[in-house]
Amino acid sequence: MKSTSKLGRDGRFWGLVMVAPPILGLMILNIIPFFQTIYMSFSKTKAFGAYQFCGLENYLEMFRNAEFWKANWNSIYFCILTVPVGVFLALIVAVLLNAKIKGKTAFRAIFFLPMVVAPAAVAMVWKWIFNAEYGILNQVLGTNIRWVTDSKIVLVTCAIVSIWSSIGYDAVLLLSGIQNISQSLYEAAELDGIQDPPVLQHYAAHGVAHPVCGAHHAPDGFPEGLRSDLYDGGADEPCADQRTEPDVPVLPRELCCRQ
Repeated sequence: MKSTSKLGRDGRFWGLVMVAPPILGLMILNIIPFFQTIYMSFSKTKAFGAYQFCGLENYLEMFRNAEFWKANWNSIYFCILTVPVGVFLALIVAVLLNAKIKGKTAFRAIFFLPMVVAPAAVAMVWKWIFNAEYGILNQVLGTNIRWVTDSKIVLVTCAIVSIWSSIGYDAVLLLSGIQNISQSLYEAAELDGIQDPPVLQHYAAHGVAHPVCGAHHAPDGFPEGLRSDLYDGGADEPCADQRTEPDVPVLPRELCCRQ
């Protein structure tokens, strides 16, 4: 017992030693600067790094400043441009990459390549593409659009670059969700006579939403056409009305149908 206790104490000691560096780094580089920033937001900067507390004066001035609201609107507008379009295009790419075609691995690497290319190189390439005088985009379109200098469309230009840069990463996440959908769900549904597409789409959509939203739980509730009363055990338990039928395939709870 003494040796076990000593071993346990040694394990706890070395465990604390191992986690101490990241905890200290988190406190020094994140937590302490966070509270310092909050304090500085209520202060005015003086000479030689001194601060003078001024209460809510900084915040009142910020809310009265039109540039603050313009910056917030730009952030919202940028999210509207990038998030829906980016996820939609990434989903299309993920579905195409999930198809049975030759060279799928090469295509996945090509789509993921923008994520690993140096940002400086990406910026130089897109700067040349969007150049108003000799850029390839204006040459193809036959226009003279100032993509990076016109304040009305510069956010659209930035959104295009952002979507191009992230579409490969998002597609890989969605592809993992699509491939994690168990084929046994569809096979069991076919055996049990489920023909309703929304019922199957409910679980297919959950498989795709898992990497997007970080969902780590089963779908909430049972869609129309499924019997929740036939399930009273774990995920591997058969439906209640199948336990007495040895020849009937065991179905997971999601596919216990209403009669």
